Amino acid sequence: FHFLKHRASFYIPGKTRSPIMTTTSISSSAGADGNESSNSNVGWVLVVKIKEDKTDSLKELANDMATSTKQEIGTLAYEWFISETDFTCHIHERFADCAACLEHLKGFGPFADRFMDCIEPTGMHVFGPANDEVKEAIAGFNPVYMNQIAGFYGK
Repeated sequence: FHFLKHRASFYIPGKTRSPIMTTTSISSSAGADGNESSNSNVGWVLVVKIKEDKTDSLKELANDMATSTKQEIGTLAYEWFISETDFTCHIHERFADCAACLEHLKGFGPFADRFMDCIEPTGMHVFGPANDEVKEAIAGFNPVYMNQIAGFYGK
């Protein structure tokens, strides 16, 4: 599957490119080294430049996307942060596991064109044991993968 390619084009085998996503279930908690991980959470921070005169549109879109995402069972965190200058936005997303992450990406399709109309991606850092399907889905953002070496999430 090729979910996110540049300009948020989506490919579904047997169909033309469209803003619709599909997914399959994943039940792996193996880390990047192939060993079982004590934390199967996967997430990212996406950094975007807000296009000129698109701040208000992006704020409206962020609220629409947050409302939609709130319904997702496996989404643990979904936060948008904007700089004081209104030129940069950081989007923090965290999921229970890769299956929840892919389910979230499936819901992104209806928002993709509006999202890409408002922003220009400038960086993405992925945290946790992203599997090959997640990596393929977000490859268009040229992410940097970070492996956890210590710490915890929640108590």
